[in-house]
Amino acid sequence: MNNVINLPLESVTLSKTNPRKHFDPEQLTELAGSIKAHGVLQPILVRPKGKKFELVVGERRFRASKEAKIKTIPTISRELTDKEAVELQFIENLMRQDLKAIEEAKGYQYMIDKLQYTAEGLAEKIGKSKAYIYGRLKLANLCEKGQKALEEEVISNSIALLVARIPGEINQGTAIEEIVEGQWGDEGMSFREAKDHIEERYMIRLKGSLFSTQDAKLTEAGPCTTCPKRTGNQKDLYPNTSADVCTDPGCFRAKEEAHKLVLVHKAEAQGKNVLSGKEALKHMQYNEVKRNSTLVPLSTRNWEDGKSRTYAELLGKKTPEITLIETPGGLVPTVKRSEADEVLRKKFKWARDAESNKEKENLKGKKDREKKAIQTKAFKEVLVLVAEKAKKLVATDDYWLFLAKAIIDGICNHDQTAVLVKRREIDITKCERKWGGVDYGKALVRHLEKASGAERRSLIAEMLVHRSGDRDWEGNLSSTYTGACEIYGIDRKMVEAVVKKQHGKKVKKVAKQPLLEGK
Repeated sequence: MNNVINLPLESVTLSKTNPRKHFDPEQLTELAGSIKAHGVLQPILVRPKGKKFELVVGERRFRASKEAKIKTIPTISRELTDKEAVELQFIENLMRQDLKAIEEAKGYQYMIDKLQYTAEGLAEKIGKSKAYIYGRLKLANLCEKGQKALEEEVISNSIALLVARIPGEINQGTAIEEIVEGQWGDEGMSFREAKDHIEERYMIRLKGSLFSTQDAKLTEAGPCTTCPKRTGNQKDLYPNTSADVCTDPGCFRAKEEAHKLVLVHKAEAQGKNVLSGKEALKHMQYNEVKRNSTLVPLSTRNWEDGKSRTYAELLGKKTPEITLIETPGGLVPTVKRSEADEVLRKKFKWARDAESNKEKENLKGKKDREKKAIQTKAFKEVLVLVAEKAKKLVATDDYWLFLAKAIIDGICNHDQTAVLVKRREIDITKCERKWGGVDYGKALVRHLEKASGAERRSLIAEMLVHRSGDRDWEGNLSSTYTGACEIYGIDRKMVEAVVKKQHGKKVKKVAKQPLLEGK
């Protein structure tokens, strides 16, 4: 029978092997208040250590007692070996519901490393499934950034486990940043989003790989079929994932590079031309051979051929010398485009016709480019003459008509001209567009052609101010808007005051008169 004795708090020392490292300050204060009122209801467990006693179980009660400033605490003293003490600490703490996942993970790892437990033995002792134990053990390998995010509850236990399965601390840290930031940079990923993201970026399906997954000599990693980083070989860690998936993209890509190197050496040994490295990159775009490269892959289809056959099918035994280009997808056999086209012209009439049409198109294209160059240069010359003439021209009514038409054509859009037409109640009959709706620009031009010089000037001013709006994209007052108020003597602030006063009131619609006349 264990005797309860009251020991001075100063005679009890904390244990370094307690798995619980985090104690909620609010909960400790709450417990301290209870201890002040009722005392410590359940004794702590200690063991003799030198002249003092080492705390085995009950650190939370011990800390709260110190906060409550009581001098003694009820204890049960028991002679325990180091192994027995640690085992009691871990079992007692790991059975609690509020233990943080990362503390639980480190606890299981300690029991395996120091107390010679197996995952199966732990599962039986604690009453958890083997898969649960393996999952928690994996959390012990989570990077520091991930452990911090988990402790601060920025990520959930399930998301932390997904990240912990990624090999390498750097990759784990990057994944944590991506998950916390989220897909759109506004909120973190959900479990499903994080799972899909990790599987897409940090896990690679082995089916369809360029190299043989059974090749034991390709790299030092050995064959993929027996590799522990293959999901099928770690079913307890990846219970809901396809079995044939590699969880180490770095190793996978190293095997791809090694495989390509083997192919290159083999091709060179057979006397074939091989382009790799910088020479290969000259002919590539988006990880494949460029369409405008001087080399054309034999797998490329020739769309000028009525049957859309590949160059390999069309060239047959007449295939020119082959050059292999190293790409991320493997070695791609190519031939010189000029040599391939020459063979095709000799073999097929459609190839000769295509060449003839191409020459005609090139000639036409050359003439079109020359014509466009002449038109562009002439336009620039006309602009210079317009600028010079405008300095001496007297502003007649015809001039204002030209200016108004130019603004409608080049500055105002459909919606802006619609507002002008409706505000001035301009006639829109016979102004329908072919594809439906009203051609407000046409209605405005027709009105201007019959209008006086004053009406034309009025419309020009309104169109320019309307086009600029009252604010720019940064929310500042438009210089065109404020300039128009200044040049026409309009008190903008007074207008705003009247509008503010009338805002929300039901008023009768008045004819097209401004709220205030200009000065």
